[in-house]
Amino acid sequence: MIDNIEIQYVCVKLPVGGYSYREVTARYAIPVFLEPDGEEHTIDCRLVDIPGGVYGEPDSGEAIECMTFDNEDESIRLSIACWGETGGTIEYPDRGYDYDTVTLSDGMSHIMTPATKTSKYVFGISWKEGNITALDEDTWFGAIPIGFTYYCINPEIGTITYEVLLSVFKFGAFVDETRFYFEDDPLEEEHYIGYLPEFEKTYWAGYCDIEDGCEFETSEELFEAKIYNGKSLKDRWDTVVLLGIGGLAVEDYFYSIPEVRHLFTEGAYHSRNAFTT
Repeated sequence: MIDNIEIQYVCVKLPVGGYSYREVTARYAIPVFLEPDGEEHTIDCRLVDIPGGVYGEPDSGEAIECMTFDNEDESIRLSIACWGETGGTIEYPDRGYDYDTVTLSDGMSHIMTPATKTSKYVFGISWKEGNITALDEDTWFGAIPIGFTYYCINPEIGTITYEVLLSVFKFGAFVDETRFYFEDDPLEEEHYIGYLPEFEKTYWAGYCDIEDGCEFETSEELFEAKIYNGKSLKDRWDTVVLLGIGGLAVEDYFYSIPEVRHLFTEGAYHSRNAFTT
């Protein structure tokens, strides 16, 4: 909600299985973009129709505000978290917050002040079903927005599909040191691909089935080479978590390299597995 009015928003599905949140059922990010206009505004992420027997408590940490909700039979737990601290603009001016963040009985809220310049806010949501007593902090770790910038890109960018990334590599420039991992890899091992025009075979891949990496003449050969546990990047695209293109986070890449913007498709959002509601 913005100023207590429901808005259309985008849920971005995030990977699960990280060490600190390996037992969570699901993780999502909800980014909200609101340009400051010198007025006070509230940006809320709230649960609706909370059933009886569910109770929430503040679960905050340093630089993190969080609400965690449990039900009486301990069958489900859900955390909503975001960057910031209550009274952040007054009590913590040296931490770079130009907005306040507060916990609500049914969620979390950012408060933009007349001095606020920040335009992007991200709520993290994580929950687990069953076995609540084990690793009881993992929904908290799953919800804190570390690394969310890789997924939460301004909606105007559109969708990064396999075809979009392939077209960016066909373009060639500004793609060296592109990083990703596979969501179904419990170790989340990073892999690198890139483009070096000074070599005869201009496309390369590192940290793959080939011990010292390998090179290719075309982007198609790179993307279709079966060098990731016997499968290709194309084969495993549904599990790819793209960490950055050309050494930049995807959002920074889009805004820093205007030469490639026309290669991005029009759409509601960039991240795979994203959906609007």
